[in-house]
Amino acid sequence: MKPSCRLILTVIGLMTLLRIEASEKISLPLAPQLTRADIYVEPCKDEARGTLVLCPGCNGNGQDLIDKPKWINFGRDEKLNLVGLSFASDADAQNRGYFSVSSGSGQILLDGLRQAFGSKQPPLLLYGFSRGAQFTYSFSRWKPRLFSIAFGDFL
Repeated sequence: MKPSCRLILTVIGLMTLLRIEASEKISLPLAPQLTRADIYVEPCKDEARGTLVLCPGCNGNGQDLIDKPKWINFGRDEKLNLVGLSFASDADAQNRGYFSVSSGSGQILLDGLRQAFGSKQPPLLLYGFSRGAQFTYSFSRWKPRLFSIAFGDFL
């Protein structure tokens, strides 16, 4: 084998070991109050027991969460698909941003999960921080039968 080929294979192997691959980004249609509606998907390598949706703070990017070692390890150990929510909306005094499912964000997420994993989906787990926790609360009240657990942090 040529040295250049060996180097390329070594780099690919290291990238796999270090998990330097990008999760899949799925861009979804926008509802009127949304300025961004993306999800980042990291499917479970085995048969998934559930799907964990990580919801960051106000207008945050969920890819940052699913790339953290603690969530990668948790997803692997518990056999979970990981999804990073990346929704955004303008400031709205009436609280109709993405964090409220009445804005259409709940249905957009369900459509994105169906696109990512098909019609037969494992149970959902949601974790949110700040506005992401508000989204988690709103979503779990809207579709309570879909959830195994939903939790959030307000700091």
